[in-house]
Amino acid sequence: MIFVNIARMDGVVRTVGSGTMQVMAYGEVRTVELSKYVEVVSAADESDIVGGARAIRADTAFGAVGLKLPGGGFRATRIWI
Repeated sequence: MIFVNIARMDGVVRTVGSGTMQVMAYGEVRTVELSKYVEVVSAADESDIVGGARAIRADTAFGAVGLKLPGGGFRATRIWI
């Protein structure tokens, strides 16, 4: 058996910290963990964003896929900006 907790999230970045982002998603502020292997790519052409997560800025619209964590948390593994 394989169990998978894959989830998607869309929203707007509010702040980016070391290993996390505060985002507005689905009408509420949420904390998103960033996987240490997170890929950050262009939503327009899927090219890699130079700087990875360090290149994400406040007020940027994003889409992400990742893991749904216990307690309703989310760990992003790929982010489109």
